[in-house]
Amino acid sequence: MILYSKRMTDTLSRLKRYDFLIAYGVVIAATALLLRFRPSLAYPVSVLIMLGLPQLMGGSTAGLKWDTKGVLVGFVVSLVVLGLYVFVLSVFFGVGTGKLLVRSEFTEGLLLYIVAMFLVALSEEFFFRGYLQEKIGMTVIGVVVVSVLFAAGHFVTSFFGAGSPMSLSLKALLTFFPSLVMGYMYLRFRTLWASILFHFLANIVYIGVGG
Repeated sequence: MILYSKRMTDTLSRLKRYDFLIAYGVVIAATALLLRFRPSLAYPVSVLIMLGLPQLMGGSTAGLKWDTKGVLVGFVVSLVVLGLYVFVLSVFFGVGTGKLLVRSEFTEGLLLYIVAMFLVALSEEFFFRGYLQEKIGMTVIGVVVVSVLFAAGHFVTSFFGAGSPMSLSLKALLTFFPSLVMGYMYLRFRTLWASILFHFLANIVYIGVGG
């Protein structure tokens, strides 16, 4: 009986070590199902899950501590990386930045849209960087692994959830690269505000220029 109890304890301990995978599966499955069957609820519910589930799983909110340096770093990195992104699009692919100003998302319900994009950035960074990266490891390997999970999650929710064409779903895999930037900023400065700001501005620019 004692031996059986010890085995059960060891098993539960090992499972708890990988409970972040359960949390990841719940987030991706819930988001995909909502996008497929209840699109209007997908974003508010997924935001609540990504903000609340880490707390239920014993995660920490330490990364949300305000850090002015982190905000400044996020802003500077955003200017450099996103500026280069827009420059490449305009020079090599003929995508004009003026398109940003005429898209309906930016002319109708602007404030609501910005708030929604901020909440998406906040919840995703809190879950992927503040929870998963902390669980997997605050190392370069941890940054890469979380970025793989980040890109895979976007692919699954885009392809299976929203039923998007394969080309759009494959674009979701490109989120791997900005995820590396966000993960490294969190690794380096230990504040989520740098990556949240970058994530928010990246979403705005990406959608604004048509993806």
